Amino acid sequence: MAERTITPANDVFLIWTGIVASLTTQFIFILVGLGAGIIAVRYAPTANSTVAWYAFAWWAATGVFAAAVGGVVIGALGQGIDDAKLTVLALIAWASALLIVAFAIALAAGAGTSVLSAFGGPLGAALDRMAEGKVTPELQRQVAALSISSVVALMLGAAASVAGAVYAPEAPVRTSKRA
Repeated sequence: MAERTITPANDVFLIWTGIVASLTTQFIFILVGLGAGIIAVRYAPTANSTVAWYAFAWWAATGVFAAAVGGVVIGALGQGIDDAKLTVLALIAWASALLIVAFAIALAAGAGTSVLSAFGGPLGAALDRMAEGKVTPELQRQVAALSISSVVALMLGAAASVAGAVYAPEAPVRTSKRA
């Protein structure tokens, strides 16, 4: 295998490719979930709390998967980097994507319902209802449960990102034909 020089610029490149891969994957799955959810609710109306939990399960599962995709991209492009550094790069990418999403949700909160607000999952919608003054004991329980469940999902996403980076399949290194 050819020796590679690892520089801080390479680290930044790896982090940003992981972030872009993760956010793109999550965005695609959110659109699929929104479409399927709208169709499902239209033809099979259920209780709001049931819909919220189905939406949460979709949001959490796709978020964990998207974090793993980001980690795999970092691992695949970061061949020759030791596992400890891959772990740090994957966690930085995961945390950066999380902060980008939180910022997008905050921007979307004032604009009403949008695809960006869907990044927040059902917790964002429940918090919007609370902000409108529609606070009920059921809504308070739902926000508490969704908040705690979101933390668990985010920690699983961090673990998936690290696992993706550390256990990414190694691709053969191609040599340049220009030499």
